[in-house]
Amino acid sequence: MNYLIEHYGIKKGDKVSRLKRGVFFIRHYAVYLGTDIQGKHLFAENNLEKGVQIITSDEFFHDSNAIKVESTSKDILQREKSVNFALGKVGKKYDLINYNCEHFANEVTKGTAISTQVSWGIGLTFLVIGGVLVKNFKN
Repeated sequence: MNYLIEHYGIKKGDKVSRLKRGVFFIRHYAVYLGTDIQGKHLFAENNLEKGVQIITSDEFFHDSNAIKVESTSKDILQREKSVNFALGKVGKKYDLINYNCEHFANEVTKGTAISTQVSWGIGLTFLVIGGVLVKNFKN
């Protein structure tokens, strides 16, 4: 899967996402860390079971579809700081609402732990609840 790093032009500190297997509208996010001493391409991700962890490109791209790369405009030193920041988060626990994979990737790349997927999900939930309440109120 290392060819995908070159194919997409992924650089250290870039936020990379892919569609989650079986769910066509939810993306899984990670941050590219570069290579280790053995030449393996590594990513940092926030995983439901393990929290923030380091994985290989083979693990990240294992069911690669609809890859999206959000390259940062940071210079080399800023990218290294982002990578070191990501490494410092290893072991932090996953929280679907407050600190999921998108929160983590945005915190590393943009400095703010935010998840648009959670925001959309919460908004959609309130919209559905509001629709049900209005419908019941009319009856």
